[in-house]
Amino acid sequence: MQFSIWKRAISRKVKEIKDLSGGVILYAAQSNPPIDADIK
Repeated sequence: MQFSIWKRAISRKVKEIKDLSGGVILYAAQSNPPIDADIK
């Protein structure tokens, strides 16, 4: 019983981290082109 609660908490935390890193990647992808244009 205790283990399943712990496992659920871990998987929820992993999902949060994945969502967060996905957001960071999206943000980086959006902000890269203007930076490249400035360099060139």
